[in-house]
Amino acid sequence: MVSCLNVWRGGFHLCSQRVERRLVFQRWLKISKLVSSHHSKVVTSANTPNPRVNEINIQMLPWNLHEQIFPKTDIKDCSSGLEEIQKNLSKHGLWGKDTTVLNDVTFDLPKLQGKSVTDHFYNIANQQLNGYIQLTRHLMTGSIPAKPKKSPVRFLDTMSLHIALCGMTSFQQVLYQSNKKSTNRKEVREYMEMRTSRRQMVDNYWTNESTMNNLNDVYQHHCGGPPLKKATRDVFVKGSMADVREMFQELCSYCASDVEATLHVFRQVWPQFLERFPNPVTLSGMMEMGTAYLPINQNWKRYLNQSDAVYNDLQNELSRLLQKLANEACELLHDNRYEDDLWLWDLDWSVNAYKLNKPKKRPKKTDQEKTSDDILEDILSSKDRIPKVGRHMVGYPAWYRELCPKTTDPDWRSGPSQISTSRRITPKLLRMTYKGFPLHYDDKYGWGYLIPDKHKAASDRQKLVMAVGEVSKFPIKKLFTMCKETVTEELLVPMSDKEIEKMLNMAKDDMEWTELAKHLDEAGIKKQAKQKDDIIEIRETKYDIGIPGCWFQKLPHKDGKGSNVGNPLSKDFLALIESGVLKSLLITAENVLKLTKMCSYWKNNKDRISGQMAVTLEEKDLPVTITSDPDYHVDGMYGAIVPRVIPAGTITRRAVEKTWMTASNAYVDRVGSEMKSMIQSPPGYHFVGADVDSQELWIAAIIGDSKHRIHGSTPFGWMTLQGNKNDKTDLHSKTAETAGISRDHAKILNYGRIYGAGQKFAETLLMNFNHNLTPTEAAAKAKKLYETTKGKRKRAERHWEGGTESEMFNMLESIARSSFPKTPVLSASISKVLEPEIIGDEFMTSRINWVVQSSAVDYLHLMLVCMNWLCNQYDINARFAISIHDEVRYLVAREDRYRAVLALQITNLLTRSMFAQALGMNDLPLSVAFFSKVDIDQCLRKEVVLECKTPSNPRGMERAYNIPTGEGYDIYNTLEITKGSLRDAEESKSEFFQLFG
Repeated sequence: MVSCLNVWRGGFHLCSQRVERRLVFQRWLKISKLVSSHHSKVVTSANTPNPRVNEINIQMLPWNLHEQIFPKTDIKDCSSGLEEIQKNLSKHGLWGKDTTVLNDVTFDLPKLQGKSVTDHFYNIANQQLNGYIQLTRHLMTGSIPAKPKKSPVRFLDTMSLHIALCGMTSFQQVLYQSNKKSTNRKEVREYMEMRTSRRQMVDNYWTNESTMNNLNDVYQHHCGGPPLKKATRDVFVKGSMADVREMFQELCSYCASDVEATLHVFRQVWPQFLERFPNPVTLSGMMEMGTAYLPINQNWKRYLNQSDAVYNDLQNELSRLLQKLANEACELLHDNRYEDDLWLWDLDWSVNAYKLNKPKKRPKKTDQEKTSDDILEDILSSKDRIPKVGRHMVGYPAWYRELCPKTTDPDWRSGPSQISTSRRITPKLLRMTYKGFPLHYDDKYGWGYLIPDKHKAASDRQKLVMAVGEVSKFPIKKLFTMCKETVTEELLVPMSDKEIEKMLNMAKDDMEWTELAKHLDEAGIKKQAKQKDDIIEIRETKYDIGIPGCWFQKLPHKDGKGSNVGNPLSKDFLALIESGVLKSLLITAENVLKLTKMCSYWKNNKDRISGQMAVTLEEKDLPVTITSDPDYHVDGMYGAIVPRVIPAGTITRRAVEKTWMTASNAYVDRVGSEMKSMIQSPPGYHFVGADVDSQELWIAAIIGDSKHRIHGSTPFGWMTLQGNKNDKTDLHSKTAETAGISRDHAKILNYGRIYGAGQKFAETLLMNFNHNLTPTEAAAKAKKLYETTKGKRKRAERHWEGGTESEMFNMLESIARSSFPKTPVLSASISKVLEPEIIGDEFMTSRINWVVQSSAVDYLHLMLVCMNWLCNQYDINARFAISIHDEVRYLVAREDRYRAVLALQITNLLTRSMFAQALGMNDLPLSVAFFSKVDIDQCLRKEVVLECKTPSNPRGMERAYNIPTGEGYDIYNTLEITKGSLRDAEESKSEFFQLFG
């Protein structure tokens, strides 16, 4: 065991004699490199012979950085709990494992603005808010201020204040609305049944503490009084520009009334917000989030046009292929060949006969009595029997007629032009299979597939005593042939009348119906109801839907087995199509599936993307940094999109925005998926940003480790800090090994579990990952996984034990169950409707999720505040661009890009240190102190080396848009290129001459 006492300490004193010698022998250019060294001497030894480690051998910050971040703090002796820690780590095979030794990192940090890192963040956030706080005080008491001029503007979103104070979870919103208006939604019924089974009072007292997020409801909730008059709003939604001009004064009054109502709401929620979110970092971070800014150029319009053009071409080809399939299927009407098709047999094949109008009544004459004139008149009058409006598609089957527009339709095109991938008939025309079994649609259970069973084929011939109505004409013999099942021929034909009579007599003699029902139940077959349309339900989600010789099994739904699949060609099934689990037997249809996948992204997102408010800036509005850059073109288009960000759009205070914060990465087979890369820096600027490595896992881990006040003292904490993919000691590899799944799938399971998802969630995911897994097998795997990770609940003491994550969940639950739950770092309060005083033990999943995710929002706010301070302190020309999930991006002037990289690294270091100190640990592991990489790029993309090739961008970013691959810098590269200094060259030059004349 290595103690955490003096190990090695790097020095940062510049030898003046050495500088003087260099002044004599080197020119100033070389001396200027020394200037940065005056601010920091970089020591990144290839071998760190004596790394500074904690009690369990995890490498910590070098002494130099530790003293700067945690000045005058003692490292507590935690040796008394080491025996328990060792025992726990040994149980899970982690004690004694080799730990990674990183090169030490030492450089001078900016001086903290306070006695501790906690004081530092509090003070710099207050500095950033000072002027704005004065304005809010005026808003609280004074009249509405004048319009802002050329002063810094920050948007304080009143709805975000309301949501942070008393917002509801998505499920609570459903319950809230069902409380106001009766509903038959499945999740509401299950919730009520669960409460009844637990003998809990169905008390929705919490609904008095909140309301829906629209202005009218929020105004009434916080301010009381009559509802706002919102009818005028419909003019903006349904009216024309002429309507707006005509009602201009009335509409302006309506908008002004809304502004006034918002002010009244603000005056009610603002004091409560300051009380429940006391740390100024929260408010400063929210205001910074409201300044998101995405620069664009002429390539944005080009992207929209290209995506539209490629999408339309692909849609035309898709429609052509689908129409071809429909036409070929229609030909099966001849000789009733459709009856032998496993997919088309149950379509409506009825046809419209051609009908003439009834002839006009005329005196009847025999043929002998008719003259030639009578015969001619009969012939001429027959034209009156022709219908003026012809019947639609006479002679064609009903399903085909539905795909063909009528000639009176304004968008009429010949043939089945209305067919698309959203039509229910399309998977049938494609002859789609799931794991080799034909797809079938059932009105009650949605889409599924048919599984042949020769035993069922035999029993179906003897169950006509239970049958009602017509016997299915399903071509069962063809299904057995397709699935290469052998079965006796006689089992595939209906029973004769004599056989039926014999079977009925045997049933009467040998077995009463009640006894027969008992045997059926033991076989896994049970009656669902006593109506005429009875069906037989089989355990393991297999159903008898009245088709002889086979079972119906539902397609797996992402929400679990209780949900029906509405369209197997939707985006939720793209992964199954790619893997071949869901496929077509037709060669032509494979092209249809491919085109469907290619069109899916643009089809689902086109309107939202095209509706972005892109603003073009005139040359006079552009900064000199842009207009003076050699790459600037006078005739070029330079503008921006301002994302409509709600800084705290959920109860965890996560920011919400419908397009950019949910944007996909670029896929080679998805039209338009290169959208993010169309956000391109203007001339003279770069994007600088980074992803926070395993942010939420680390937050959960350090909360668990705070029990012992030692980093990595719990199995979950150790795996997060020191786990290694190579020896399978990292969290995701451990989970993958336990559950028998891939490491990527294990990531999804791990995050879901940490967010509070239960064992049922794991069962659903496991079956989605492995479609050959039965519910019983999935349940067994999920149970084993949860016992290994979360552990077992010790009911009497109400805590978890025995799992790698038990301590972590106990700490999370202790926060979630406390009288007034607050995040451990910035003391942000949970929404009023989730406080235990209001809801007791309910909504625990949401409350545990809140602890982790709301702490992640604290992390983001700390980063934004720190980065803002560093940019102002060191005059770095940068501004916040956007934060998506756990990544941040800044728009930085080209000459300042490397200093911005260092500023981000320092920001991460101080933010993590703030977390550690708030949780009682005045230290930080070196492995999490810095970003693994900070990117410098000219566009937004997941990785700087990605070409973002898609069907609408086949040539990639460099060839098509002249945007080269970006750069990525770890802390060692960064210190080498910046010499560990945030000061620019001119400032360093000036200081050099002040020091040395």
